[in-house]
Amino acid sequence: MSMNETTEQTGRNGKRYTPMIEIMAAVCKQYGTNQREIRSRSRHDYLVAARRLFIFRVMEEAHPRHRSYSAIGRHINRDHTTVRYHFLGLRDDKHRKYHDAKRSCEPEASRHSAGHPCSAGHGCPGG
Repeated sequence: MSMNETTEQTGRNGKRYTPMIEIMAAVCKQYGTNQREIRSRSRHDYLVAARRLFIFRVMEEAHPRHRSYSAIGRHINRDHTTVRYHFLGLRDDKHRKYHDAKRSCEPEASRHSAGHPCSAGHGCPGG
């Protein structure tokens, strides 16, 4: 392993990061596709889902210097605004699912009022 690869995988704090190329390989394997298809202009549902997963995993697992919308966009042949749209959409979906699950377990009287659900201060991952 070269020095450059070590820098890519381990941060100063000793935390291990997953290189973007490994994330791409895992996503391609999971969706039964290849990097060329993910980088293509195709809008097939399975490719959009693969791109969204790639974006989310890079934001969660890659080294901080690779987490910019522009860097991710260059890797999948998309504009930074497209990357932002997909990432924020995934984050909001996760947020919404958390609250839906929480609401289904709460008695009617304890549910918080309209407005941003995180104002209740119950430890939601989105806020």
